[in-house]
Amino acid sequence: MRTFPEAKLAGSIIFVREGENGWEVLMGLRSEHSEFVPGAYVFTGGALDVEDNDIAHALFPLAKGRNKKALALKIAAIREAFEEMGILMAHREISPSATTIPERFGTYRQRLLQGERNAFSEMLSEQQLTPSISGLFSFARWVTPPFFPIRYDAQFFVARMPDQQLAIHDGRELVAHIWLPPREMLLRHSRNEFPLVYPTLMTLKALAQFPRIEDLLEKTAKD
Repeated sequence: MRTFPEAKLAGSIIFVREGENGWEVLMGLRSEHSEFVPGAYVFTGGALDVEDNDIAHALFPLAKGRNKKALALKIAAIREAFEEMGILMAHREISPSATTIPERFGTYRQRLLQGERNAFSEMLSEQQLTPSISGLFSFARWVTPPFFPIRYDAQFFVARMPDQQLAIHDGRELVAHIWLPPREMLLRHSRNEFPLVYPTLMTLKALAQFPRIEDLLEKTAKD
């Protein structure tokens, strides 16, 4: 009997913001050397780490079952956004507004990029930060088909881009990034100018149905 690789749990964030020609979505271009979907535009995200489960347990010790899993996936998505795009979805309890990114946080990001998985939890502890999980809203879930060599069971969350922050792709996994309205991304894809894999394409089509960010967030907050 043929066996298939297990799908790894993963979290991804669809960052949105207001733009000159309508609301926009952030996407990164994966390196041609990537093992998974090379050369395609993707939302920032990645696989769940043991560290993410530890952070979830430390912050929410009473959470169990699906709630605990959902919290860990949000933390994974937040960690990956910081690592891949330099976007930090975290706040200090004394001031719940989004945290700006001082230069010292760059050290933690570099450690993450070098494979130090505990760098994110150390940053949260040392800088007295709490992941802003309440700003993430579930939008979609995609599971890689069983015949692929690398598989993910990915939860996609929607979040507003934090104020006073800029996306800065890591230059390794992501070699470029772009902000565009979903409909413009779909148009460019139809002209073979914007490589997308099927789950990303269908997610963009779903996003394009919302005329405003407020409509999107209102819908996802209810689900």
